[in-house]
Amino acid sequence: MRKNWLLITLPIVVAVGHLAGYASMSTEVFGRVNFLEIIFAKLLSALGFLYASWGFEPGDHLRKAWRYSAASLMMYLLSDIIAYAIDAQILPGKIGLGSRGLVLVLGNVFYVVGTWMLASTWHKAGLSFEGPGIRTFVIRLGAIAIALLMVVPGVIGGIEEFYTGKADMWSFIKIVSGLASAISLSLVAPMLLTALALRGGILFWPWIYLTLILMSWLGTDAVLAWGPKVLGLEGHIKYVIADFFRILACLYGLSAGLAQRSITSRIHQHKAGS
Repeated sequence: MRKNWLLITLPIVVAVGHLAGYASMSTEVFGRVNFLEIIFAKLLSALGFLYASWGFEPGDHLRKAWRYSAASLMMYLLSDIIAYAIDAQILPGKIGLGSRGLVLVLGNVFYVVGTWMLASTWHKAGLSFEGPGIRTFVIRLGAIAIALLMVVPGVIGGIEEFYTGKADMWSFIKIVSGLASAISLSLVAPMLLTALALRGGILFWPWIYLTLILMSWLGTDAVLAWGPKVLGLEGHIKYVIADFFRILACLYGLSAGLAQRSITSRIHQHKAGS
């Protein structure tokens, strides 16, 4: 129990440290630190997902789900590295931008597939954790509505660029990323319902972390979509706060992987000892 509370609070401490760094460092120094902390957070998340997958047999539904999630974070990580290579003039701009666009699209596809597989785990096993009908309906409808509210501005912006003839590769990526986010974020409802149904048991923790991941990504999209209009967040501060939620999402990925692997290890040990 103590370990799980640490896995919940530690990401928050690190994310708050990110905000403290912005307040105390020069813009140039913080930019370098911020780049490294995001890279490191995404790497830890990918490793957490991959670590969880090792607890399942080859071909297992959950092994594939965790690995798709790991692959998505590796694509996001590679996208950041490509962006750095473009800025440092290591990669030609056209080649670099094309490569980064492809990597981002793959990352979004992998994340939707992985999240969908995780969210549908119990239904695939023939179990149902729907709970009271009205509560389930409200949670599902609310999750879908909030997800659409967060990502629609980006999708509309991409469509408008096509309509006005100003479209480029990034217009397409805006649309794909927005739709992928809408699908994955709407799955916060089945994740949350599963976590609530499993409370009191050892399987509760991985699913509560998976729910926190989606909620954190929702925070990232909310700041980027509505920060300037609703909260008056302009310039660097919008991205600083978006990265606060991005760090939470990535580090909760590590927490979810560690919690899941801890459970499967205990199950394997029990089988070996019986």
